[in-house]
Amino acid sequence: MAYTVEQWTYARGLYEVDNLNLIEVSKKTGISYSSVEKKARKEAWGKRREQNNKRIEKKIASQIKYVTTQKINKVAEEKIKEIENIADETIETNRYHLQVWQKLLKEVDRHITTTSLEPKDIAHLATALDKAQKGQRLAEEKTTENTKISLDVDQKTLGLINRIKSKLSGDVKT
Repeated sequence: MAYTVEQWTYARGLYEVDNLNLIEVSKKTGISYSSVEKKARKEAWGKRREQNNKRIEKKIASQIKYVTTQKINKVAEEKIKEIENIADETIETNRYHLQVWQKLLKEVDRHITTTSLEPKDIAHLATALDKAQKGQRLAEEKTTENTKISLDVDQKTLGLINRIKSKLSGDVKT
């Protein structure tokens, strides 16, 4: 029996695009199984189906890679901003404390140079001076330490992002 071009086109589409097996194609089109099998072998339908599937897999992998990269970048940017905000707040607080300790130090110095003091007042001022100096050193140290921590965290976050990106580009061949 002779089959029409439309029947063969439909049969081929069922096999190559819809991924039906030859028995299903035969049942769905009404073309005998042996005719479908001969035509498929002669025209290399399997090879075309394989090429179509590979092309589709590549497109899907590319889209997955793109979406994943976008999500990673968004999360990374949010985390970096969060870390920067915390570091900025901490540094600002330490700068404020440094200014307070410097004012206290100036005030103690003013009292020492402009006032005649009794021994107990000198002892109080010495204690205040000692605390002001310790507080000043601590605030300076914390400001420097927090800046270093902030930079270190930024570098580690960027390193992680780069490793994830390189892993993605290594996993998905486009």
